[in-house]
Amino acid sequence: MAIYLLHKLRKELSAPAPTGAIRLQPLADDEDDYDDTDIPLAPSPQPKKSRIAWSAKLSLSCGLVLCGLYMLGTVDHPDDSRHTDVLLRSSRKPKLEGYGNGEKVFIAALFYNNADILPHWTRQMTRVIQYMGVDNVFVSIMESWSTDSTPTLLSDFDKALGALGVERRIKLRDTTVSRPSPFLTNQARINFLAASRNVALEPLADGLHGAAFDRILFSNDVITTAESIVELLNTRDGKYDMACGLDFAHWGIGDGWVLRDRLGQLVSSIWPYFVEDAGTNGVTKSEPFKVLSCWNGIAALRAEPFLPPAKRTNGTLSAKPLRWPLAHSHPSYQPERTPPRDLPELRFRASAAEECFSSECLLLAYDLRVLYALEEIWINPRVLSAYSWDNYYLWIRAMRHWLVQWWIRTVENGDGIERAKWIEGRYADVWMWEGGACQVVSACLPHGLGSYSSQFHNYTRPEAHWDRRRGLRKRAVEL
Repeated sequence: MAIYLLHKLRKELSAPAPTGAIRLQPLADDEDDYDDTDIPLAPSPQPKKSRIAWSAKLSLSCGLVLCGLYMLGTVDHPDDSRHTDVLLRSSRKPKLEGYGNGEKVFIAALFYNNADILPHWTRQMTRVIQYMGVDNVFVSIMESWSTDSTPTLLSDFDKALGALGVERRIKLRDTTVSRPSPFLTNQARINFLAASRNVALEPLADGLHGAAFDRILFSNDVITTAESIVELLNTRDGKYDMACGLDFAHWGIGDGWVLRDRLGQLVSSIWPYFVEDAGTNGVTKSEPFKVLSCWNGIAALRAEPFLPPAKRTNGTLSAKPLRWPLAHSHPSYQPERTPPRDLPELRFRASAAEECFSSECLLLAYDLRVLYALEEIWINPRVLSAYSWDNYYLWIRAMRHWLVQWWIRTVENGDGIERAKWIEGRYADVWMWEGGACQVVSACLPHGLGSYSSQFHNYTRPEAHWDRRRGLRKRAVEL
């Protein structure tokens, strides 16, 4: 009986049958041998439409996975790899003279509680040093008042540089410059930052192996790459007095307090970041363009103004007094102009009483122009940095993906707010001075005057601009 039942069940399973179960009927000659039993059957084959839908879903899922892998594989921007090959060669086969142009470069940096970015920064700077050659580099780092592992990480970097044979001075746990508390954007903060940067510049006058420095590379505590730094140093094949990149914060351009376009006007935080044609075209085409002032996380500067007059041997600075007058508000004002070649060493400073309250970095660019007649100040939009990893991955990786860039440039195209500027304080309080547009910073207001909020303001093209030979044309314009 068991054999019979198995045979019958096999026939039922081999024939098309509805989904569910079959009931085995009792046999007439052996009714007592078993009870009525429901035996489940395998599901019937799915309808053709269901198989097609399932195949379509599988194909779509595979397509999305492959598309995602392709997008991930094409995330690198072409500008980011312009110098990768030579950096790889310099790391694999380091040479004392390096792979650069042979210029003597003074690398300076400030750090405070930067344990999260220092491993990356030291790796990238080591690659840059190997590219330039240890015989052409001096490293000066100023670390002060840190409460995390920053001093330990810099101590390890000091040992690594020593193993490479790099000349250096790394000051750790320095307290010679008092750090104000709270650390607000006010005169005390700018005094502290200017003094700290000047400490980092102290070894500059000693030169390197008996030769004067050609360039200064000054880095903030930023996240960037060796490729960006090499690109910065080679901006316009070295034909610049000061060169900067672009730095990013959560709203877009980070250093809007310092950055001024070539007309001295404020910039936008939204792509393409500038509202005058030279800046807009430069960002769009990824080509250097001229500005009035910049810093943006990391800057390369001509070293000659920072050297004592006796060591200025490059002949860059004029031996004749400048023809245009210095503003009365400048702390170095004299009725008779001193030739730039004979001026004291240029250093960072804070604003004088009658000047616009400004960053020490904006004032450095201002002094380069009005004291030393060095006006070749350029932005290289291929040089990018950020102060935190989330902003680095957002603005430098994700937002520069070719698909995102296509959307920004062709579909969104500013969305009508690309000409809006981020202004600290009230729009009505922005005014023009010799250093460009001045905006009031809320932390600098006298007690009792209330606080100003940062706002976006629409921008109309200015008609007035700063001309160093004729002065600022006093004309009411929209900023």
